[in-house]
Amino acid sequence: MNVFIGLIGGEERFHQNKDTTLPRTPTTLPHTTITLSQTQFTMPHSIQKRKQIRHQMKHLNDRVKQLKPFKTKILATANIIKLSQISLGDLRARFKPTHYTLHPAILRREQNFTRYESDPLQPLVIYGSDGGLLACRIRLRNPVIAAHLFESIQSLPPVSKKHRQRGINRSEYEARHYGVWCPYSKKPFVTSEQKLDGVEAIEFLKAQQDLWKEMTDLLGALAPGVFKDFCRYPIPGLQRACDAWAACVINRGGNDPWSTNIHRDVKESRFGYSCVASCGDYTRGDLILWDLGIKVELLHGDLFLFPDSLIHHSNEAAQGVRNSVVAFTQENMYDFWSREFGMELKRKTKKNKKISKSKKL
Repeated sequence: MNVFIGLIGGEERFHQNKDTTLPRTPTTLPHTTITLSQTQFTMPHSIQKRKQIRHQMKHLNDRVKQLKPFKTKILATANIIKLSQISLGDLRARFKPTHYTLHPAILRREQNFTRYESDPLQPLVIYGSDGGLLACRIRLRNPVIAAHLFESIQSLPPVSKKHRQRGINRSEYEARHYGVWCPYSKKPFVTSEQKLDGVEAIEFLKAQQDLWKEMTDLLGALAPGVFKDFCRYPIPGLQRACDAWAACVINRGGNDPWSTNIHRDVKESRFGYSCVASCGDYTRGDLILWDLGIKVELLHGDLFLFPDSLIHHSNEAAQGVRNSVVAFTQENMYDFWSREFGMELKRKTKKNKKISKSKKL
């Protein structure tokens, strides 16, 4: 699957503006309110840099506090599921940065998976046995955002160049990646697909600012630690594409899109989350979470937050026209922040131990 351009900042919003008129798209990217310098740093532990990071962390902590009413509202109305047989810690401990085939026994159980229908009034929140967040589905607070996203994706030009697919071929969807990442490089750079699409790519990212804001609010409310890790350090000379997230993948499914193949997004951090926004006029196309044994219906306007590097997932075939965008930050960005700023993460996982076949299945 396949991330988020301005850095986070500015005034927080928790109530839907009654005026659903979308603002005119500016011709240039808006200036971020983040105070961190966008210039190149050479001393990861300089006094000036430490002060800048402390200032940024204060800003992030303040935003998390402002999101507490939103979190309370989500949990007060949510269908909260706690899975007793699987935990976030176990999934992280088993993580492998390579693809592998699921056991046939898991595939045979698909017909017995629990299905959760989309409900605009009741979010779905799934926790593991250790209390770790495994997934959350929630409807966009502003329905105009989903309609605008669908129109924006439909108006993008056809993909002019088929980029080489590494790993598992996920689907026949027309996909393009916009944003910033750092694979096989010491410095982050803008994706080749964004460069190829040029002005149209920039305009698309700018036009989705309200979407990125809602996605980031969800991340900050339910996974504040990941939110802070995503936003703590700058990307010198560049900007995050999707508020908190560094990049995104845009999937244009067309009419009656095919199902997608089972995969994990192994280039993304096992300690991060990605967020899906689905849009279009379609039915079915459920998201299957194979490791959890569940199916989740995602309809027009649904957001879905989950650790896509840990959970094998795929989509059923849909009937109608379906598009989606997925915001993500790759693990290689963490590597860059570690080299450039001395980033240290307090990451805890259960010690690797032999897992019995019965527990695996």
